Amino acid sequence: MNNRSFIAIALLFTAFLLNSNGLLLAQHTTYFRKELFPDTSLTSKPWSSIEKLDSCTKRTGGFIEKASNNPVFHYENNALFLIGNPHVNIGSTISKDKENGRTLGSGVTFDGKLSNALFFSMDFTAYLSSVKTTSDSRIENSLIPGALWSKNDNRFYNALNINWSAAYEPSDFFLIEMGQKSHFVGDGYHSVILDNEHTPHPFAQFSTSFWKIDYSVSYHLLKDVRWPDFSRLYPKYMTTHSVNFRLHESFHLYAYESVIWKAEDSITNRGYDLSYLNPIIFFRPVEFNLGSPSPDNVLMGAGFRWQPTTWLKLYGQGLIDEFYLKELKKSDGWWANKFAFQGGFSASKKFGEHILNMLAELNSARPFTYSHIQSMQNYGSKAYPLAHPLGANFREILLVGTWSYKRINTIIRISHASVGVDDPDINYGQNIYRSYTDRTSEYGHEILQGKLQKAISGDLNIGYLINKSINLSVSTGIQRTAQFTAQADSPEIIHSFYLQLTSFLTSERKHLYRTSGLYE
Repeated sequence: MNNRSFIAIALLFTAFLLNSNGLLLAQHTTYFRKELFPDTSLTSKPWSSIEKLDSCTKRTGGFIEKASNNPVFHYENNALFLIGNPHVNIGSTISKDKENGRTLGSGVTFDGKLSNALFFSMDFTAYLSSVKTTSDSRIENSLIPGALWSKNDNRFYNALNINWSAAYEPSDFFLIEMGQKSHFVGDGYHSVILDNEHTPHPFAQFSTSFWKIDYSVSYHLLKDVRWPDFSRLYPKYMTTHSVNFRLHESFHLYAYESVIWKAEDSITNRGYDLSYLNPIIFFRPVEFNLGSPSPDNVLMGAGFRWQPTTWLKLYGQGLIDEFYLKELKKSDGWWANKFAFQGGFSASKKFGEHILNMLAELNSARPFTYSHIQSMQNYGSKAYPLAHPLGANFREILLVGTWSYKRINTIIRISHASVGVDDPDINYGQNIYRSYTDRTSEYGHEILQGKLQKAISGDLNIGYLINKSINLSVSTGIQRTAQFTAQADSPEIIHSFYLQLTSFLTSERKHLYRTSGLYE
């Protein structure tokens, strides 16, 4: 499929949606994501999603109705509300290019609230799979994206993941949360500010909402490698501030800033720097006081969400790592003009019991964005980017479409990605784990420089939802996966057919492409 065909399909699909008749929906569609606690998209009151707990409190109807809609475990009294469900993942993959694979997983999830003020959630999953989507080095050192622990075991590998949150709402204006999970900022499928394909990590967050302003400060405990050594993890930390302005019920504007620093420097063990505990300070002045070049990495971002009609939403965001307007005006490719941006739209329409959704977006990042002097100061965690999984020096066009009728659903995802990959001896700015100090020149850098790799990835999934509360479904599909790596001149394309019974997705089924080889 060439670029013209790809764009033609997008325009036809969009025209179909815009000219169809039926009831229009305002509900934001989220794909392959399940969030209970604060809405990290920054486009609504931070803890509005807590209300999702109330959607499954009643057990009505006969046996079939209960079995297909309600949680497996349910307890409720005047003070405590608790629901629990098991997890299951049984899958088989037939691949044209690789060995056939099997996946077997299980787990449990609990959600609850105490006295309408304390909310908690726990999600535990474990699986073994013969479908290896990454290197043995990453598996042995627990560096698989989205898994806390992993281990090779003969022909299979084992993986385990735990997400949990506990939130306390002392009043209608404040929320205090702590836990372990990945985070997401924005309204798109991906994010150039903070994407949630990274591995969950411990955090604490304080949020307030008043008048037309939502504000949050978060403290994150990260771990990372000293690239290129993957054998050991070291602590590093991140503090983030975010503020959302609800300028109109249909238009929201938000701003974001973060600072990352390593726990140990050449002089002492800094630990969690007290300067970055202040919930209202700007990070840039603190960073400047540390000297030049700064040992810390400060990034700033902003975004918007505009919903001009009940069925259409436009969104976008941008991130600045470093930026000098004087150098940008010269148009001579100064290396430190480091920024990323996203633009897209989503649409949702209903025709009786038929629901159609579509999302289309463009993501891009200049060379050297998110990188720093050392890997322990970059915008990453456990050898994987905290923002878009393609790192830097890339451009991507992404389409996602869904159709559902009662419990039957179909999902199609297509990505056209272009990446300027580094050479082993030349840093073109794609690998965010390489130091930007080993660049070859000060000027002349442009997006997609280096070893250009292009690929179209995608999948088509058809499924039937067995239980809404447990999110259990049986599905089948075909997948075209691009495996980007710095060790090859072009991405490897893997074609596969799969059949699965699952309530959660493993990494090989969740991701459109594989990118961990870009950072090795």
